Amino acid sequence: MQTLFSRLYRDEEGFILSAELILIATIVVLSMIVGLAEVGSAINHELTDVSQAFDAVNNGDPGDFGDAGGQVGNTGGSDPGGDIVVN
Repeated sequence: MQTLFSRLYRDEEGFILSAELILIATIVVLSMIVGLAEVGSAINHELTDVSQAFDAVNNGDPGDFGDAGGQVGNTGGSDPGGDIVVN
């Protein structure tokens, strides 16, 4: 048993390959951490926007929902049939 441990301790075959693999694995893990942090930030931003939209609807304030200026549905034109206009 003592000779097995001494042989393994002195064996340097494959050292360069394992060092390169550790370096590559470290780069991959750091890239994943940065990428997942950005994804988390984007999801948080989107959920904040959804929360604000729900809050605006619950308060009766049409708010700014893009280019419609708070108006939903048909704002006039050739076919006003049944569309809702929020003012």
